[in-house]
Amino acid sequence: MRNTDVSCAKNLLSAGLISALVLTGSVHAQTFTGFGNTLSGDIAADQSVTLLADPSDFFSVGLDFEGSSFDIATNNGAIAFQINPTSAFDFGTAELDVRDSGGSNAILINRGSLTALPPTLGEFEVRIDADGLVNTGSFDVQNGVDFVFNEFREEDVTNLGDLRLGNQAVLNADTFNQNDGNLTVDGTLTARTFNFNGGTIHSALSFDADTELNLASTNAIDATFTGFSTLRGDIASGQKITLLANSDNFSTAGLDFEGSSFDTATNSGAIVFESTSLSEFDSATAELNVRDPSGSDATLINHGSLTALPPTLGEFEVRID
Repeated sequence: MRNTDVSCAKNLLSAGLISALVLTGSVHAQTFTGFGNTLSGDIAADQSVTLLADPSDFFSVGLDFEGSSFDIATNNGAIAFQINPTSAFDFGTAELDVRDSGGSNAILINRGSLTALPPTLGEFEVRIDADGLVNTGSFDVQNGVDFVFNEFREEDVTNLGDLRLGNQAVLNADTFNQNDGNLTVDGTLTARTFNFNGGTIHSALSFDADTELNLASTNAIDATFTGFSTLRGDIASGQKITLLANSDNFSTAGLDFEGSSFDTATNSGAIVFESTSLSEFDSATAELNVRDPSGSDATLINHGSLTALPPTLGEFEVRID
């Protein structure tokens, strides 16, 4: 553990105790290296914490972040992940385990900034394990960082701030609530349920099988479904839904489209049927099942566009029920 502040002391500040070394002075900055580190207490607005994968500790760093309250740990300041590489062959890891005041798994509340910085050389992997995430600040995983949020489990994630997943980032969620703010996904976002309640989505989203997308906002969204999934809510102008039959899901895509009104489901945006075949012998299928909010068969009202694109190879069958 390395302290980068001008001074430190083994006593409590109002913001809490930071790994038995409390940040004092005007900078309030703390850098951790190696494993076995614990940060007890929430991070205040004028405090910053860095997890540094340094060669002195075999390019590995770990931190247990134990918040001040039951079931949550809060960052009001700044958390940064970075590596100090010496060659292109270096591989670094940084891991943040989020806990509450009792040491149990906790939800990470990010009101400040959380930034994963790319390596100048080599590779850098960042992992966060938490009972969920509520982001009202800046959550920025930059391109070039191998990032995983909850590798082995799925918890709820809510975004009301700025959340960016770089091109090598993976975020696994049970329910993802896009309520406000900005969302950019250049990597991978998986969710059993994606609730689009507001804000701006700056990138196309791709959902695998068994995903439920709820459209409660009329803001723009570009979503592609592979496998079999569910779409709830009418499709607004400026919204695009694609059913993609590809080899990853046996060249089959299906979507239950449940509209917002009794007996009808309305498309005012764009619905596209598409296939990606690997050979002229492939046969792909895409199926749209139109339902009302009760799940009963419904009439499809098409005010926008509905397009079935031809296959580049093989055969492609599109069915609407």
